[in-house]
Amino acid sequence: MLPCNYNHLYYFYRVAVHRSVSKASKELLIAQSALSTQLKQLEDSLETTLFNRTKGGMELTERGEIVFRYASQMFEMYDEMRRAMLLAEREVRGPLNIASVNSIGIYLLPRILTEYSRRYPDVQIHLELQSSNKVMELLQENQVELSLITWNRQYPLLQSKVVMQNHLILVANPKLPFAKKKQMTLHDLVGQRFIGYEAGTPTRMLIDAHFKNLGFPLDYVIESANTAAIKQLVLEGMGAAFLPEISVGLELKQKLLKVIDVPEAQMDRPITVYWKERRVMSRPAQKMLELLEEANPGGEVVRAKSAVDDED
Repeated sequence: MLPCNYNHLYYFYRVAVHRSVSKASKELLIAQSALSTQLKQLEDSLETTLFNRTKGGMELTERGEIVFRYASQMFEMYDEMRRAMLLAEREVRGPLNIASVNSIGIYLLPRILTEYSRRYPDVQIHLELQSSNKVMELLQENQVELSLITWNRQYPLLQSKVVMQNHLILVANPKLPFAKKKQMTLHDLVGQRFIGYEAGTPTRMLIDAHFKNLGFPLDYVIESANTAAIKQLVLEGMGAAFLPEISVGLELKQKLLKVIDVPEAQMDRPITVYWKERRVMSRPAQKMLELLEEANPGGEVVRAKSAVDDED
C-alpha cells in the first residue's frame, strides 16, 4: 500500500461532501479531469473503490463511507486548530458564513448586518438563504457557523438561543369588502380566501396547528414557500394571509395593506440562532452572536422591529 497523499484525501472529502466532482472542482478551482485523476490515485493507494458513479452523482461505497468518516474528523480537527489560532488574535477579521431563511434574510438581517459591518469592517460576510431544513444541513456540514430560522427545536450537538419573537399578522388588501369592517371576530373569517405557506414549512405548521386548536381550518386558494410572493398576491387582492410583521411594515405604512385584527388569530414565531456545540466559534461569529443577543438581553421575549415602528 502506498503512503496516503493528504491532498488526495482532502479532494476526496470535498467530492464526498458535494456528492459531485463538478461542484467540488469549482470549489477547489481545479479541472474536473485533474480531480478525477487524483481520486483514482487515492483509490489505488488505498486499494479500494471509494465511489460508485451514478446518474444522480457520486455515491460512496461502504468503504468510502469509512474513509469519509475519518477524513471528516481529520479536516474538522484541522479547522478547529485554525479557529483556535484565530481566537488568539484580538482583531475581528476574516470570513463569516451565515445561513437563514428568506423571511429573516430579506426583512430582518439587512439592518443587523449593516450595523455589524459598521462595527467590524474587516469581516467578509457571506449570507446563504435556503429552506429551513437546508439551513440546518449547512450548519451540520460545517459550511456555515451560524443559522437563523423561525423555530426553536432542539438538535443533538447544537446550541441555540431565541433572539426575538416575530409577530405574525393577518393582512389583506384594504379594498376587499371584509377588510373594511372596523371590528372583526374569528367567525368573520369563515368563507374568506387565504394565501398560505406551503404545507410542511414551519410557519404553515404553526398557523394550521393554531387554527386546528380553534376548530377553524383555513381555506387556502394558493400556496407558496416564498414570503415575497405571498405578499404580492395579497397586494393584488387574491386573499388574506398571515405574514411576518417585519415583511409588511412598508406596505402597512403606505396603506397598501391593512391589518385584520382578530384577537384569536394572534401568533408569534421564535427567531432562533443555532451554532455547533463542540466547534470553536470564530471571533466574527462570536461578535455576530453578541449583536443578535443585544436585541434580546437576558433571553426575554422581544418583538422584531418593523418599518411601522419607525413612526413612533
